[in-house]
Amino acid sequence: MLHAHLRSAAKLLGYPLQPVPLIAIVFFTLGFALAAMAGLLGLPLFALLVVWLAKYVFIVVENSAQGRREPPVLSREMINPFGESRHLLLLGVLAIYAGFAAWLGGMLGRDAMLLFLWAVALLLPASIALLTVEQRLLPALDPLRMLRLAAALRWRYALLWLAVAGCVSLPALAPLLIRQPLLLVVVWIYGVLLCAHAFGRVLYEGRDAIGLDVEIEPDRVLARLRRERWQRIERVLDEVWRQARQGKLRAAYAALLTGLEEEVVDTQERIAVHERLLGWDDRSLALAHARDWLGELVRGGETPAAWRLCADCLSVDARFRPADADAAFALAKFALEGGDTDRALLLLEDFDTHYDGRGPIQAAALLAIRVLLDRRDDAQRAGQVIDRLRARFGAAGLRPELAAYAATVDLRPPPAPSRDGRG
Repeated sequence: MLHAHLRSAAKLLGYPLQPVPLIAIVFFTLGFALAAMAGLLGLPLFALLVVWLAKYVFIVVENSAQGRREPPVLSREMINPFGESRHLLLLGVLAIYAGFAAWLGGMLGRDAMLLFLWAVALLLPASIALLTVEQRLLPALDPLRMLRLAAALRWRYALLWLAVAGCVSLPALAPLLIRQPLLLVVVWIYGVLLCAHAFGRVLYEGRDAIGLDVEIEPDRVLARLRRERWQRIERVLDEVWRQARQGKLRAAYAALLTGLEEEVVDTQERIAVHERLLGWDDRSLALAHARDWLGELVRGGETPAAWRLCADCLSVDARFRPADADAAFALAKFALEGGDTDRALLLLEDFDTHYDGRGPIQAAALLAIRVLLDRRDDAQRAGQVIDRLRARFGAAGLRPELAAYAATVDLRPPPAPSRDGRG
């Protein structure tokens, strides 16, 4: 799980370093450097670059909010003054907030103005999100719409706020750590694009809550992610196979568990992994994997899937048993309900030789004896189960139901001798 989160963080941090945004970083950095070298004559170029960057930032937000993985390319839309206008709408929103704050301060005093500015700071991400989604000014000024969006996103709204706070605070914090002007511009643009992508991803993750229509359907995204994850699982299995062929079974099993944990595979994917392992010449890894995993499956309510795995393993090796006693008992009961009596008895009949605990052992023995006595020729096997329990717990240590069955078994006649005189 930790590795999956680290991989997600690495993808997030690496977004501005992909070729297209990296070209944008270089383009804007060189442009700002040229404007700075030109002094006052460079102010028009500086203003134009700021406008272009603001346009590109909103395009990045929308692109990420649509679920697209690839960054948007620099296009004529950025240069067209009649194209992308959300940066101008945001400027209008900020101007309205500033004007209202100044009026409020003059009418009701400084405390009222500060309270309003705090509210603006808290709801500004919602205003930007509404601008991104609806591309209109009035929704971005509607406090009820902003509150509803924040409530719908719940904890994700804190991530939106952090993205905006990071974008706003970066110009003030970066100079404290970086003294070289050109590098400072690079870091600033990188941070702005990173925050824009994070903002869009949060909107995409909360698309159902806020009613956002996306172009990239979630099912297609999940299918692609599954394919990519399975490719990584294939590489894990290749490494497990290599170590197993070298006789390093313990290391191979550890590598298998680590790989499955890192990829956070679902039940169907892990069953597919188990079937792959079961197809190898040496099936010890498949049996070990199933033995340790069946308890988790049963506790998770996946008893049918767990029994299919257990039945496959019993077919390969009749001595196979799940590591968890409760899971073994639950699987045996499930098998009996499905009519698979023979394999259920494999789990129940010698339960006491594989597991500990008086309660589980006697519960399994009671169920095994009931099944065996229902079969005409299995009273002797039922007696063997009771004899082992007597030897382990003593006659006085048997549950009343088992003691009653013990008496019934003891009263049954021995099996008739065969014609050659041997029993």
